[in-house]
Amino acid sequence: MTEKPTYEELEFRGKELEKEVAKLKQNEEAHLIAEERYRTIFESTGTATITGDENTTILMVNSEFEKLSGYSKKEIERKKSWTEFVIEQDLEKIKEFHRLRRIDPSAAPRNHEFRFINKQGKIRHIFATVAMIPGTKTGVSSFSDITNRKLIEEERRKLIEDLQEALAEVKALSGLLPICASCKKIRDDKGYWTQIESYIRDHSEADFSHGICPECAKKLYPEFYKGD
Repeated sequence: MTEKPTYEELEFRGKELEKEVAKLKQNEEAHLIAEERYRTIFESTGTATITGDENTTILMVNSEFEKLSGYSKKEIERKKSWTEFVIEQDLEKIKEFHRLRRIDPSAAPRNHEFRFINKQGKIRHIFATVAMIPGTKTGVSSFSDITNRKLIEEERRKLIEDLQEALAEVKALSGLLPICASCKKIRDDKGYWTQIESYIRDHSEADFSHGICPECAKKLYPEFYKGD
């Protein structure tokens, strides 16, 4: 038959239990403080930021990501995958980065670009920074919208192309031109002989107005140049 614990033993156990409860409460309070501090930092990063698990589920988003995506936190957190925001042409590349990062964080680039599709179906160009939370399979990703920069780069690229085309047209008559020593016709790239006026007109911005030089005038109209 088991002996009943004495009053002293019960009192001792009660005090030990109180200590454990107090320690748990203290740990819980510390955890809540740390979580609140983390959420404050997370919310005030200034860029769209999310955390996600190894299954690509979005665990937490800040208000900047709400603006970028067009969805509310309630619509996203633990309900959506980040893959829903990546256009199909970029998705496989980003998924491979995700897989490699969970094997070895250094195996995938910390920064990369991709095209983001929001709730309205509009595509934005994004510069992403991704890191793993140490000791977990959870990643933290921040997204900077570089769409305007991309548009400027595209405009610059188009301008350079236009300038190169204009330069090519200016240089169209450079190089060796096959010209007939007798009739002065020029042979074009297709092997046809054309009048020099037509050739220059087709290969430049120049045009012609016709007149007669003094030497030719004397030959054609000698009666007007008697005594010269």
